Amino acid sequence: MNSRYKTIKYKKEKHSTLEDLVSIEEPLEMIVRHKKNNKWVDNSISITMRTPKNDEDLVTGLLFCEGIINKISDIKKIELMGEKIGKYDLQNKICVTLDNSENLDTKHLKRNFLTNSSCGVCGKTSMDSLEIICKTKINKDVPKIKNSLISKIPDLLKKSQSEFSKTGGIHASALFNKEGKPLITKEDVGRHNALDKVIGSCLKNSLFDTKNQ
Repeated sequence: MNSRYKTIKYKKEKHSTLEDLVSIEEPLEMIVRHKKNNKWVDNSISITMRTPKNDEDLVTGLLFCEGIINKISDIKKIELMGEKIGKYDLQNKICVTLDNSENLDTKHLKRNFLTNSSCGVCGKTSMDSLEIICKTKINKDVPKIKNSLISKIPDLLKKSQSEFSKTGGIHASALFNKEGKPLITKEDVGRHNALDKVIGSCLKNSLFDTKNQ
């Protein structure tokens, strides 16, 4: 998602005015709704600056990486909330209702944090909290990837991006199969946001089987 802005271009001590496309960055408040003592409780767990698009993938990936969910079926529903506001007419709140959440480990929900799109350790209160136990077991023997393909991946990623060629100011993450085909590509001003979007999309589309990638 991008917008046109008037810019000034300098070249050889001369300047000119022209329009340029700029990647958009907007705040998104993430809310987790779960049951506690048989009552529904809302916890605002994060405010992140993101490029508006694939918000459901973003929040799904974040919850998975933080250990709040272990599988996509842990989510009952996701819905955007609030009035559409601002220049881009956006809903900047998203609520995730968790399924079977009576036994939820609520310590994960007590860490309210402000996430800056450029930071990779946002909201962490200790070095120990940076280490999250991954319950998904990965077969490290597959896939086998050729060295020649690994060196080509950056160019293949660039070709699969839609916004970078327009703005030159956005990050991307992608999932490739062993033949070098991009299965999922997501873009965002925040590099870890882009990765969370990929992970969230993988969960929704059951693409965490390493035998096929």
